[in-house]
Amino acid sequence: MTVSATTSGVPGVAGHVHEAPIGVNGPIIFPLAETSPGSGAWGTTVTLTEAQLATLRAGNYYINIHSVVYPNGQVRGQINPSGQPPQPY
Repeated sequence: MTVSATTSGVPGVAGHVHEAPIGVNGPIIFPLAETSPGSGAWGTTVTLTEAQLATLRAGNYYINIHSVVYPNGQVRGQINPSGQPPQPY
């Protein structure tokens, strides 16, 4: 799985893929690296296990970019592998 996220105007200090459904906070599963400090370009490439692939297909991963002001996460986006519009919560 290759994950990439780009932020603008967010002074991110860390980025991660977390596991949880929409509207629920979950644990960090994969770290994201920023291409260069302050760039706002975050990403990673990982090999998923069968269980992780099932979690991805179920829509239970999200990207979270953390900042000093919001250490628990300033920007969150649920990963939607189906290509269908996300469900509101």
